[in-house]
Amino acid sequence: MPKVGFTGRNYVAKFIKAKFLRRKHNKVVTECLTCSNHINLSFSRYNNNRGKFCSKKCDFNYKPTREMLNLFCKDKFKLSIEQLQKEVLNKKLTATKVGKIYSISSGHIRKIFLTLEINQYYEPEKESIKKKCKRCNKVFYAKEYKSRKTSNKGLFCSTHCNYIYRSENKTLDLSEISFNIKDYKFFKTLKTGDYKSINLGPREHSYRRNINYNDYFFKNGVCDENTAYVLGLWYSDGNISTTGNVCSLSLTDHQIVRDVAKLFNFKRKFYERKFTFKIKQWGKRTQLALKMTSPFLRNDFIKLGCYPSKSYTVNYPDINSKYDKHFIRGIIDGDGSFSGKKKANAMLSICGSEKLLYGIYLRIKEHLKISTQSFSHVGKKDTKKYKMKDFCVIRYGEKFTRLIADWIYKDATIFLVRKYEKAYKEQINKEKLLGTQKVADTLGVSRFTITRFIKNRKNNIKYFKIGRYHIIDNDDLENFLIKFKKYVQSKGIIYYSDEKKKYILGISKNDFGNFLKLEKNIGFFQL
Repeated sequence: MPKVGFTGRNYVAKFIKAKFLRRKHNKVVTECLTCSNHINLSFSRYNNNRGKFCSKKCDFNYKPTREMLNLFCKDKFKLSIEQLQKEVLNKKLTATKVGKIYSISSGHIRKIFLTLEINQYYEPEKESIKKKCKRCNKVFYAKEYKSRKTSNKGLFCSTHCNYIYRSENKTLDLSEISFNIKDYKFFKTLKTGDYKSINLGPREHSYRRNINYNDYFFKNGVCDENTAYVLGLWYSDGNISTTGNVCSLSLTDHQIVRDVAKLFNFKRKFYERKFTFKIKQWGKRTQLALKMTSPFLRNDFIKLGCYPSKSYTVNYPDINSKYDKHFIRGIIDGDGSFSGKKKANAMLSICGSEKLLYGIYLRIKEHLKISTQSFSHVGKKDTKKYKMKDFCVIRYGEKFTRLIADWIYKDATIFLVRKYEKAYKEQINKEKLLGTQKVADTLGVSRFTITRFIKNRKNNIKYFKIGRYHIIDNDDLENFLIKFKKYVQSKGIIYYSDEKKKYILGISKNDFGNFLKLEKNIGFFQL
């Protein structure tokens, strides 16, 4: 009888009672069904059908008799083992079909068939058909199944071609947007640097004398990287006062606030405000604010589309296309985020008003030819949480996030370092890591041999764990290989090379040389 996890307790618990021997000191003495050892039980445990095995090992090694298996088969399928065997072969029932009839998973049915020693029926394999890839026109061979015909599968030579084709031909659903897309126009910026309309009166002389920053920063409009980035940052997290001439920028990321202050030649004190986030992971933080009181600067911001209460009216400005990446980088540093799942790389999401996001979507599409993103109208769906009805979120996948990151950060001199690191932070990729299976294939031994060798204290190999992976210290890597070589030679383990396809005894020097030349990922060993 094969040792399968299905055997033992599942049969015995229902059809067999523990062998009663005698009573002893208000207890019941039973006999183990596998090794015949005596087991002392209380009356309650004996009545609950306990005390059949003295250990888990005995439970697993128990071999039920043919009569017990027949009882189980009649209870489960209402047929004897011989009748079930005939029905499977005559009706040509596969494990999946049997599972559908009796509402049991196909994997469980296979385990039952192994235990009952029933020969399974397998459908004959279908011949591979010559096909052409829908994207790259590459000739490949694939088997034709009914499921593939209905779901349009088997049209591509690889998952890569499938992903690119779907993404290139995906149409964005913009039905939720309130305004007419055909009539959409970028915000026409006005000429900056014209301050004739501003009249300070008798205070003009004293104002110019006490100034401690460059309030003519946007005198020439958006003319370089710095002006485009600062305008994008003010579009997202900046503030223009309605009554006064205050232009302020407040962020928890102190680094970017100080970098912007250097561009303005700001020589005054910063404003700090301490507050606690509701999310425990964020904890307590201080918000650093940059405040500049200037009618000239306020005038330029308004002409460039950064109005007071801009969140409701802001639109993408009609600036020179070569400064788009800097402007979008500023918006991302303010209202964008690079986030992803534990097993996935970074994904970009930007929030804001629908007109601004639609303008960003058009500009990115123009430069990078990317059209696969989601455009969700959050403000309409959750009115209690969001006061803005036109509040939206635009998202990009892993692949296109990397393209956008390469575009906005190329030759960039000013950016938020925290988000830059998140954009290029890669999660652990199983394919790139050198797991125990890859090591086993290289050295020609089984995966379990390597894991046992690493975890054995006698070998004295220094390692530590990260999640599901074992990492060997780089200093101790050569020591591991030398010890493992001696271990293999002492055991006389035979392994083969895929290139030569010849069986070799021991481990050659060339294999160890190539093994040592690998990258630092050599230290990763998957459990």
